[in-house]
Amino acid sequence: MDETIRSVSLEGQTVLTNTLNLITLYGFSVLGAFVTLVLGLWVAGWASHFVRRAFGRFRYVDPMLVSFAASVVKYVIIALTVIAVLNKFGIETASLLTVIGAAGLAIGLALQGTLSHIAAGIMLLIFRPFRAGDVIESGSILGTVKEVNLFFTEMSTPENVHMIVPNGLIWGQWIRNFSVNDTRRVQVLTKIAPDADSAKAQKIIEQTLEEDAISLSDPTPTVMIHEMTDDMIQFEASFWVKTANVARAKYEVAEKLQDALNAAGMAPKEKPAASAAATAAPA
Repeated sequence: MDETIRSVSLEGQTVLTNTLNLITLYGFSVLGAFVTLVLGLWVAGWASHFVRRAFGRFRYVDPMLVSFAASVVKYVIIALTVIAVLNKFGIETASLLTVIGAAGLAIGLALQGTLSHIAAGIMLLIFRPFRAGDVIESGSILGTVKEVNLFFTEMSTPENVHMIVPNGLIWGQWIRNFSVNDTRRVQVLTKIAPDADSAKAQKIIEQTLEEDAISLSDPTPTVMIHEMTDDMIQFEASFWVKTANVARAKYEVAEKLQDALNAAGMAPKEKPAASAAATAAPA
């Protein structure tokens, strides 16, 4: 009986000793891993908040770029924290990083087109060749920018058709921004009869432009003969307008100029319609 009690007591002491040894061996590792995880998550949140606050002070920095940068910083710190936690448990992080790197390479090759659009989106957000509301042209793409994000740019065509364009197609070509400048030059054509006084017609055009509310007086408008034919003399009027008035100027000012010339009796003569004479074949 006594021997049984001693045996049980020895086994209990052995279990307790082993348990204490395990706690001693792994307890500090678990505690260190837990502290590392909590501290890493706190640092990741603080760093993300710091990036948002630091870049948010600059009005020219796109909010989406700020959000992207803050997210990158946050998840990079979290990834480093996870690696440090695994290292606390004795897991070989070198081999794990090798596997992650190989998987990342495979994913990168499979999604290289998508990643190129993301890279182009980052470049567009950093260098800001255009903003929301600008009218741009890039290659065969023409429209008003609605929103720019990491993957694509949302636009509206002149016909008000919604268009989604991958960023790589825009960044990889030349970009014309019609809205970045406050003023633009407009050129319109008008015509008079070939026997009309061209000097007088030029003065009428210049006076009409001077009195027009859309045309700007500075820089000074220029008027010159563009083409002369047997049927007409064509003038080219170049003048500056506010960017918002370009569409109106191309039609309204052109109509005013032609109406002023017509009122002065200089309208080009209409060509007579060709008449076909029917002839009967002899019987």
